[in-house]
Amino acid sequence: MVSLSVERLVQILPLLLNLIGCADVVVPFQEIAPERPESGDVIAPYGTADWTVDCNGGADFDSIQDAIDAAVSGDWILVEPCTYRENLNYNGRSLYIQGREGPENTILDASGGYGLIAMRGETSQTAFTGFTIENANGAAVYASLASIHLEDVVITGTRGDFIFAGYGADTELTNVEVTDNNESTAVVYTDRGSVQIDNSRLECGGSRIGLYLNHGAGQVDNSVVDCGRNYSMYATNTVGHIQRSILRGSAQSTNEDKHPEDSIDLYNVILEGSYTAVYGNYMIVNSIIDGGSISYTNSEEYPSGGVLANSIVMNSTCALNSAGTNVVVHTNFYDTTPSCTGETLVGVEDNTDVDPEFVDAAGGDFHLAAGSPLRDAGTTDYTGADVDGTDNDVGVYGGQFSLDGGW
Repeated sequence: MVSLSVERLVQILPLLLNLIGCADVVVPFQEIAPERPESGDVIAPYGTADWTVDCNGGADFDSIQDAIDAAVSGDWILVEPCTYRENLNYNGRSLYIQGREGPENTILDASGGYGLIAMRGETSQTAFTGFTIENANGAAVYASLASIHLEDVVITGTRGDFIFAGYGADTELTNVEVTDNNESTAVVYTDRGSVQIDNSRLECGGSRIGLYLNHGAGQVDNSVVDCGRNYSMYATNTVGHIQRSILRGSAQSTNEDKHPEDSIDLYNVILEGSYTAVYGNYMIVNSIIDGGSISYTNSEEYPSGGVLANSIVMNSTCALNSAGTNVVVHTNFYDTTPSCTGETLVGVEDNTDVDPEFVDAAGGDFHLAAGSPLRDAGTTDYTGADVDGTDNDVGVYGGQFSLDGGW
């Protein structure tokens, strides 16, 4: 006789009730899959999956697309480890598709076409998690007038214009790694939509731009965008916020309509390259600009300016290259000519040019050593005091957003 624990009864009770209410409906009994924490509007699956896929047989379907076509919005599709040679289309269904054992073991080989498409109004409950997408041609992920959440995904071997292309789409990328691709234009392209990127690493392959944001909104947190000498970000008519991240490659925020309120702000960011604002304001706080300069194009009709606070500009021929209204306070210019136009910056507004005394700059550790003159040397006007209650440290590990220097 089989005995069931209370916990197991709680898990299968919804299934039993469903069978009683719909006696002529066969509901497959699957194993309990690992739970996934909730993220945004995506509903975390629990209990029993609605459909299973295994290309080796023994599940509801051998093909992921066949499972999509059979499902209805709100369903959870659980995919067993295998290499699936398919090009997937959600076809208007808002589904949670999960690789059971993660991207190391669950591969979507999209040779010859797009990897994943959502373009028929899929909602914010649409997700694709725990996969590697490889060998896509055109784009690994394409979203238009839809929402999609990618999590725990590796994208590699893509050929075409973009890794991710979104048009009027709302998208989230969490724990996504983009590596060893050969895209020609951009890693992430969004047009008249929004993108949120968390805890991800995006490498430019053959492309000139990491984040190409056009007429929309963007937010990046705790991520790396690595584009070498190219653009880590190019934004037009876009508002956004980048924090606790590393940008390798220059960044530009352009507003063709000359609306100065449109800009991409940097908080606790290491930027290896220059930052340029065209007809827009800039806000750079508790950041490091390494080997580049900060500049913007102003307009008499649409005046703009910028704020540079609690930051370090270093290893540059000259740091600030703009003739408009600048607020430059509590900033350190190290091994750098502060102004490209001869303006006096050091010695006023608590700006300095001292050695920051990093823990290990050569090794990429820009924490301030215990005796650094930049400890407690910042202003609290923009991000408040440090988490420990002391005055704001100058650099990328000061202020409220730095998580007490732990990002």
